[in-house]
Amino acid sequence: MKETRILILEHDVNDLELLMHVLKKGELKFNPVIVETREQYEEALIAFCPQIILSDYTLPSFDGLSAFKIKQTICPNTPFIIVSGTIGEENAVELIKLGVTDYVLKEKMYQVIPKIQRALKEAWDFEQKCIAENDLKESRQQLQKIMDQSLDMICIFDSEGLFVEVSAASYLILGYLPEELINRNARELIHPEDLKKTERMVSQILLGKEVVHFENRYIRKNGEIVPVFWTVQWAENENVAYCVGRDATAIKQAEAELAEHNQQINNILESITDGFISLNRSWNVTYWNREAEYILGSKREDIINKNIWEVYKEAIPLKFYSEYHLVMNKAVSSTFEEYFPPIKAWIRVSAYPSKDGISIFFKDITESKRVEKINNLQKEVLELYTRKGSTIEETISLLLEGIQQIHPELMCSILRLENGKLNYWFSPHLPETYTDRIKSVPLGPEGGICGMAALLKKEVVVTDISKDPLFKNYYDLAAEHNLKACTSFPICDPYHKVLGTFVIYLNTARALSPGESASLERAKFILQHIIENHTAEIALKESEGRYRDIFQLSPLPMWVYDPDTTRFLYVNDAAIRHYGYSIDEFLGMTIKDIRPKDAWKNLQSTVDLSKNRCSFFQGTFDHLKKNGELIKVFIQSNLIDFGDRKARMVLAMDITEKLKFEETLDFSEKRFKAMVQEGSDFINIFDMEGNYKYASPASATLMGMEPEEYIDKNFLSFIHEEDKEIIAASLSSVKDTRRIETQPFRFKDFAGEYRWLQAIITNLLNDPAIQGIIVNARDITESVNYIQAIEEQNASLRDIAWIQSHIVRAPLSRIMGLIDLISNYPNEKEAISELLGHILTSAHQLDDVIRTIVRKSEHAEKMSDIKNKLPAFNIS
Repeated sequence: MKETRILILEHDVNDLELLMHVLKKGELKFNPVIVETREQYEEALIAFCPQIILSDYTLPSFDGLSAFKIKQTICPNTPFIIVSGTIGEENAVELIKLGVTDYVLKEKMYQVIPKIQRALKEAWDFEQKCIAENDLKESRQQLQKIMDQSLDMICIFDSEGLFVEVSAASYLILGYLPEELINRNARELIHPEDLKKTERMVSQILLGKEVVHFENRYIRKNGEIVPVFWTVQWAENENVAYCVGRDATAIKQAEAELAEHNQQINNILESITDGFISLNRSWNVTYWNREAEYILGSKREDIINKNIWEVYKEAIPLKFYSEYHLVMNKAVSSTFEEYFPPIKAWIRVSAYPSKDGISIFFKDITESKRVEKINNLQKEVLELYTRKGSTIEETISLLLEGIQQIHPELMCSILRLENGKLNYWFSPHLPETYTDRIKSVPLGPEGGICGMAALLKKEVVVTDISKDPLFKNYYDLAAEHNLKACTSFPICDPYHKVLGTFVIYLNTARALSPGESASLERAKFILQHIIENHTAEIALKESEGRYRDIFQLSPLPMWVYDPDTTRFLYVNDAAIRHYGYSIDEFLGMTIKDIRPKDAWKNLQSTVDLSKNRCSFFQGTFDHLKKNGELIKVFIQSNLIDFGDRKARMVLAMDITEKLKFEETLDFSEKRFKAMVQEGSDFINIFDMEGNYKYASPASATLMGMEPEEYIDKNFLSFIHEEDKEIIAASLSSVKDTRRIETQPFRFKDFAGEYRWLQAIITNLLNDPAIQGIIVNARDITESVNYIQAIEEQNASLRDIAWIQSHIVRAPLSRIMGLIDLISNYPNEKEAISELLGHILTSAHQLDDVIRTIVRKSEHAEKMSDIKNKLPAFNIS
């Protein structure tokens, strides 16, 4: 096994010693280089060429993030792992997002070996992939150079019909560069009519048959169709087809020209949508296509070889005669429009000189003429209606006169609904003797066709007045004025309330033509708009006072302001109460005065935006009350007429409290997610047998295993043998008690070491969202170590106390007694010397005891330091 070059960026000797211990303990041969400064680090990156980098996060001269950025510049593909005890999970996650390979906490140094191995494998896989891709690229480039020398298009297709390789001739033949065709399916370029025979050819080559000179058509990039001759051979072992395609345009062009010549008459004369006539120099008809039959109403067999002016004598006084002679005699083309009475149609004609006479293309433009006229009429009517000082009577009269000019056979009139009856309002083309005798009609059958249309709220058609029961009361009157057919349209407002009827009479017993119906439908729409607005204007004037009351009684603040000056023009009582200004104060202010100063610079753009939006505008803004309170306000605004000026009416809704509530709710949701999904607790869900259904992301941090690695494994298989019976009993009892808190137990992590956990087990098998047993476990390994440290410290303290209370007292008592003998009793010099010897001996004994106490106290103090470094968890 080759040695792995590891560059270690670390300044702490103790941490480095621990890291090297873990590396040596793992099954990894490595060659380390250790650096502390930026300069050493940059030099090692170039000279040492590390295969992986282990870096502390916090360094005296720079940090791990800076080291990572330097690495990205010099050797971007080298794995980079942060090894730190101060990084914190949030910083670690951010570094991972920036591209750092992984991180290892120093208190979990056992994770460094598997993370190094995983990083090295990922780096090796990436390197091999790049090498393979480069080799493939070089091979393809060589093949492409060979293929590009051919004028024929050389292709390789896979079994799905996708281009695998294409030579440069593809641009000459199909108009596509080779890179535009790679991985594209040939079916997309084959002419649709040739797909089936191409598929049959593919079936044959898949059976091993070599195909030579197969022909199909392709669609070039510019839309042109190009015929291609193919030679195809299938390579079964490679599962691809080798093909050579040759442009057959030159060969096929001669065939196409011949086919085009043979079909020329059909393509030009029978497939066009215009009528077509050809005349010889004697003015006899030599060709008459189907569209000419339809427009002019004459069959070709009835007119071929006949003189056009003998068949259509009505055309001689018109432009047809003069323009056709101009084309024939002067050999110039002519385009014109003319109305032809025999067919009651407008005709647009384009006539051209030809070798034997003239060719004539023509089209019935009656409908477009009608649409043009009705469009112009609508424009004129609406312009008059919106003109200041015009009356509704002038507007409707203009409309009815225009309809009469477009359709002279129609006699139009309008009835208005008043007091439950329909009264004639406008009837410029009906005889007065007719309308005088029918001044008003009721709704329903008794009111004839107009009363019925108003009742049903839909169009009613009578094609023969003399026979229709709706005219039973008016047979004689209609016959007297030669009224033979009638159609009535209801005029309704947007709420389907009938405003009147639009009635049309004819002097012939027939239904309306499609063109007449279309014109009248447009006229009805205009009438409905005009009458509806006229009715609304009247109602508006009547309700103006009521609207003013509604404005004042609104519980929400409302005001009107001038968009040009932004001054308040009017405010309601709710605005006065909510903002704290009086009516006089408001009318002396602009809308700028209720905005905070930092919003003034954006106010003008908001006002301009509301002016550009000619009607409705809305948005959320900051407002200030008179007392200085800042509030959030949702604004809705519409453009209104306020006296003689345009103004904006604003409705303001204070949403300050609503936003606070939403922020609180959002914070609560985020906190819940942080506690459950992103929390440090080890949350698991099992089935009844203890098999994992879910493990929270904390499993990777706590146990060194990804959550998915736990799925389908049994929970008890990770439990220490001495603790399995207790945990199994807890899992069993939770079926009845629903919730239970376990005693501390030992759980095996990824490295095979046991960590102390304490858990709460909850039975949610009946919960449709969970359907399992939830185990919420917390890592209390540090807590257990903490308690053990306390117990060891207590033992030391008890030992010290015993020494103090027993051993110290013996020499101390002797010293006190000897001093008493010297002080209170006469003694000989030899006796005093002896007593002092006893005192010295006792003092040495006391000194030994004190040294023992000091040593044990230092040990207790050390245990106290360890205890203080550990978090004090409650494991009871």
